[in-house]
Amino acid sequence: MVALGGSVYANNETSSNLWDQIVKMEQIVLSVEYHGRRLNVWKEEVHGYNRFFVTPICVMDTSSVKCTQDKYSNFNRFALKFYIQLWDSDAAKVVQLSLKQKGFEVEASDIIPLPMQMVKLSINRDVALSSEIKLDNNNWKPHQTQQNRILFEFGLENQTFCNEMVSHAKSDPVDFLEELKLNFKFTMVVNEKASRNLNITGKTISNSKIFANLENLYRIFIGL
Repeated sequence: MVALGGSVYANNETSSNLWDQIVKMEQIVLSVEYHGRRLNVWKEEVHGYNRFFVTPICVMDTSSVKCTQDKYSNFNRFALKFYIQLWDSDAAKVVQLSLKQKGFEVEASDIIPLPMQMVKLSINRDVALSSEIKLDNNNWKPHQTQQNRILFEFGLENQTFCNEMVSHAKSDPVDFLEELKLNFKFTMVVNEKASRNLNITGKTISNSKIFANLENLYRIFIGL
């Protein structure tokens, strides 16, 4: 079964086939460029009804980055907080237009990100991370509501260092993301549980300059 937007689609054969296609990067309906990267699109048909699943865009909203004090912690702790945008109407319109050019007439509301069950951020650096940054790599967030953006945070012990990270993220988000080497991970549930990892970098910035576009590179993790 696939849990999507609070509803359960109990077509195990169709769901399993969809997951196999996603994992193996097979039967992609189209691959469209969006702000300098590729979004892959898959089609699922359930009882004659078509839906199109798309790679999440994973955009960091740099305007949301802030440093706050954790008032309820037992020790002196600060948090670097920010939103990651997983989907937006502009991406849906780009995919909708590309599908139309291939002969698919579809409503934008039927174009949605991959059905993620749990999500989290991690850091994938070859060099040891500063001891100031406390990122709980086991802290999965539920995503059954399929919200378009999610709030994440890093724990920090030093307010000065926290403010420096905010300044870095806002002034040079590309360098900020390349230095941290953030990974966005998510799980999907069909006949078995599996998870997937998106490596986040900041090689492009959207035309609005509000968001740092995150280039997605893929690795597969089974059984996490």
